Parts: sequence; C-alpha cells; structure tokens
Amino acid sequence: NGVTTMRASLTWLTLALLVVSGTSQTLTSRTSTQNYNSVYGAGGDTYTPSDSFTSNALIAADTQTMAYDDFRSGFVLGDPNRPWSAEVSLDLIHTYSITGPLNAFSRIQASGVTEVAAASSGEGIATMTSANPGNLLQFEFTLSSLTVARLSGMVDLNPDGQNLAGNVALQRWDGITWATVFNSLFLPGQEGSFDNTYNLVAGDYRIFGQSAGNAFHGVRPLEINSWEYDLQVVPEPGTLAAVGLGVAALLRRRRRA
Repeated sequence: NGVTTMRASLTWLTLALLVVSGTSQTLTSRTSTQNYNSVYGAGGDTYTPSDSFTSNALIAADTQTMAYDDFRSGFVLGDPNRPWSAEVSLDLIHTYSITGPLNAFSRIQASGVTEVAAASSGEGIATMTSANPGNLLQFEFTLSSLTVARLSGMVDLNPDGQNLAGNVALQRWDGITWATVFNSLFLPGQEGSFDNTYNLVAGDYRIFGQSAGNAFHGVRPLEINSWEYDLQVVPEPGTLAAVGLGVAALLRRRRRA
C-alpha cells in the first residue's frame, strides 16, 4: 500500500544519505604561525625587534598579517666622520577559504606572501629574518574513504629558488611519520606551477603552505617568496555510483507501487 511504499522510500533515502555521509572529508585542525626577528643600527645604537603569533581557530575563512618598518640614522660615538643609517621592513600575509562545512569540505584555497628587506649605509648594519617557520598556514584533515583529490597552485621564490624559502606540501600520516604525497621542493628550482590529481586512501592528511625570508644588507637586500594552492576533494566515483544505483532503485520501486 501507499504507507508501506513511503516507508520503503524513506528507508532507501536514509541508506543513501548514510553512504554519502560515510564518504566525508573532515577538517580537524588549522595552524597559522608568523614570526620575525631583526637586528639593525650601529655601535651602541642597535635595535633588535621581534614578534610571533599563532592561531588555531578553525573557521571557514581567515587572513593573518604581520608587518614592521623602521629607519634609523646617526653617528657612531657622536663622530660626524662616522655616519650610519639602517632600514628594515617586513610584510607577512596568508589567507584561505573553505568550501562546504568543516565536516564535509570540498575545497581549500589558500595563499601566502613573505617580503623582507634590509638596507644600510656607512657603518650601519641591517638584517630582517622570518624563519622557523616564518609564515606558515597548515590544515589537517581526515578522509573516510578513497577520495579523488586535485591539487594545483604555484610557488615563486625571489631572487632565486635555491634558498628553500617557500613550499607547498601534501602529506599522509602512515602511522610513523608524515609521508610525502606532494612537495613543491621537488619542482625544478624548488618553484613553479603544479597541477596533479591523486587517489587518496582513507586516513589522516595535512597540507601546508610556508614561506620564509632572510634579508641582509649588501648581500640580499630584498626577498619576496609566495605560494598558493587549490585543493579539491570529491568521493571516489565508485562510491557515488553506488549511491546513484540506490536512488535509481528507490525510484523504480515507487513507480511499480
């Protein structure tokens, strides 16, 4: 009868929803870290500012920034024949957005830039460093079943790609360590664009973008390192097909009723 058919339909719909919910991908943590330290000046007029910040708030979108800029000048021991000047600056930013609820996300889009600069004249010295980790954004997530993932993006290291000053990495916890799925450090020159598709087995994963910088007067006065990525995840096609067959069966039963 109609009541029995309706109950059967609801049962099939419930089973289909359970299959979908069982193929979820869940964000479990987020870590944002920014820090720097600097030394500049001359003689007894030496300045050593530093700062650090960490956030673990797991929200759908966020942006973190840190900045510093200063210029000083004078004479060593008050001697006009020993002038000096020193200038340092820092700009850190990373930002992200999550598509979908945190317990069933489908996409993470993120980017970050680290810019450090240092200059001096006369007997002045100047350094600006953002490292260990510098400018880091990391997510951990869990996949409950085989999942197709597409990871695309780019890393740009300036003045060159040999300073290991920025990278994007996707890793899986193998029970002992974080095993590499992808790491931009393996790109030619440790930089460039990438666009890869993976079949990720169920388990725990993390993805991070990181950039650091070290500016030193007279050697490397400016360093700008940036990264961005777009991670898209969907249930494995076979799982979706199973859900589709279940829904089709439901509809056939309703038509015969």
